[in-house]
Amino acid sequence: MTTLTVYTRLNGYHSIHSPPKQCKPKISDRLRNTLLLLPIWLLVAGLLQISVTEAAPAIITSDIEELDLIQHLQYLPNNNKTTIDQILEDPLKPPQQGLGWQSPHSNYIPANFLGGRQWLKLEIKNHSATAQSWYFAIKQSTLQSVSAYLIEDGLVVKQWEISDQTPFYDRPVEHRHFLIPIELDINKAQTLYVDMYSVSIAYIPVSLQNQKHFWINDSNTNLFFGLYFGVFLVMVIYNLFIYCSVRELSYLVYGIYVSVFLLLQASLNGYSFQYFWPSLNQFNSVSPALLGTLTLATASWFILKFLQLQQRNQSHYYFLVGISAFGGATSIAALFLPYAISLSLASAIILAGCIIGCYIIMKQWQEGNKAARFVVLAWLILQACSILYMLDRMGWIAHNSGAEFALLAGSVLEIVLLSFAIADRINIEKAYRFEAQNQLINLQQQANENLETQVESRTSALQIALKSLSAANESLLEISTTDSLTGVKNRRFFDSRFDNEYRRSRREQLPLSILLVDIDRFKDFNDNYGHIAGDICIRSVAQALESSLKRPCDSVSRYGGEEFCVILSNTDKAGALHVAEKIRLNIQGLAFLLDTGSLNVTVSIGVSSVIPGNTDKPELALHTADLALYDAKENGRNQVCYRSLSSEADCPPKSSSA
Repeated sequence: MTTLTVYTRLNGYHSIHSPPKQCKPKISDRLRNTLLLLPIWLLVAGLLQISVTEAAPAIITSDIEELDLIQHLQYLPNNNKTTIDQILEDPLKPPQQGLGWQSPHSNYIPANFLGGRQWLKLEIKNHSATAQSWYFAIKQSTLQSVSAYLIEDGLVVKQWEISDQTPFYDRPVEHRHFLIPIELDINKAQTLYVDMYSVSIAYIPVSLQNQKHFWINDSNTNLFFGLYFGVFLVMVIYNLFIYCSVRELSYLVYGIYVSVFLLLQASLNGYSFQYFWPSLNQFNSVSPALLGTLTLATASWFILKFLQLQQRNQSHYYFLVGISAFGGATSIAALFLPYAISLSLASAIILAGCIIGCYIIMKQWQEGNKAARFVVLAWLILQACSILYMLDRMGWIAHNSGAEFALLAGSVLEIVLLSFAIADRINIEKAYRFEAQNQLINLQQQANENLETQVESRTSALQIALKSLSAANESLLEISTTDSLTGVKNRRFFDSRFDNEYRRSRREQLPLSILLVDIDRFKDFNDNYGHIAGDICIRSVAQALESSLKRPCDSVSRYGGEEFCVILSNTDKAGALHVAEKIRLNIQGLAFLLDTGSLNVTVSIGVSSVIPGNTDKPELALHTADLALYDAKENGRNQVCYRSLSSEADCPPKSSSA
């Protein structure tokens, strides 16, 4: 049976010479040599703690889909100088006796977090009846280089070179992980050597699977990550909608934080290089450090905004501002610093930021910040998982396969709890708004009550002022419409009252009567007895006129000099003549006491009565009464005369009083 050996190396290919012929020692000689050298080997192994066990070949059969490599795989830890030539150059003894091959305790090969090369050796034998297509899978997306060599009969029959300078589509298999395709002929033995170089992980997972079985498992993994990324995208969109609705910056920051964290997970699992930047080799190599610190920066920014630390605690606020700023600066520096330095710096900052962030959130909860209730639990779970993941990757703790998925599980729990925190924050803000609204309503009611009290007070004062003003106006109106000598209404009042009564009579078609009263021979009276006696006479006549009128709607006004005018509303000719005669008799009976004795006066009265028409003028009724007064004067005075409505052409010039 021929023997096929495969060598794989991550950091470069070296020239390979044809392997020398190997001498197969006899069994008896091998046993004798082993017994003689056993004490020396035990001493060297005890002093140097080097495993010298020989791994069994991996037997492939038609019913096997995946092999457990613990019993079949060997590795050279942190061997930066060994080349494939050195592995194949010794023709006298197996390579592992001179190089110190070790057997792993699991399918996770120990590596150096700060940078180191690992050689793997796997011997494979195909005992199935058909040719087999298998993948040697290195399930790690952040390696710097992989070199693989397939050895058969001491010759390199296939080799692969993959590094962080290789575009994604130049890989042997276009997959987010490093896959070495191995075609196994029937009854063939091959050896695979893999040289891996890593600066970002302490344990490198490997597997050997049938290609069909691998793609089935990979589709299930893709489904899981699709659901995982879908949940995160939903949260991003949801928070962006909330931000657009309420314009609260913390929701926008949370959406940014989740987006960056999503990119970090996609980068750590190889999806970013496969789908987002397959040609950006250099950026892909630094993306874990860059996105890791940027995630810390956005997470700190979200916490200080969500918990409103600027208003609640200035020291906590500035601590998180510093962490956010330092994380952002480190993410930018990752583009320029050597990857090992930026990765170590990013890991230290992330660990410190996780611890400080947990402390600040717990203190905020203790200080009564209600928004911190769910954030505490979410942050503690995520940070505990992040710390476990970081410590595992850095090799500071014994590797646990669960640590590989700790960050994924922690992020899912965090996203669920933070969704509760956001809902709780909305409820708290709603309660605050409701309370503020109630306070505003109470203040508004109190202000309204105060305003009503002030309005009532001012209205009362205004009403008092208006009453005073009205009384003053009435007083002024009374003064302005009252004759100062007689105390009855004056000509101004008569003009206004006569116009209003005339319109009302026209509108209601009721009779309106006018009496013009003139004192007989008043000029002679005034000349003979003096003006004082004349004034007494006029006042007495005015009082007699008022006492003769019984209805409130009737009014007497001094029309001018010794002449008076009486308006009788809703009074016809008969009523007007009756009132006029009564007035004449009352005045005739008056006796004026003077120094020379008592004296009587008489009056002449002209009467007109009219039901106004649409085209009639008020002056016509007044002129008619004036004509009737003229008739009374001409007929001998001290009498009442009536005239029917006449035109202005019938009005002769009015004589002066006599």
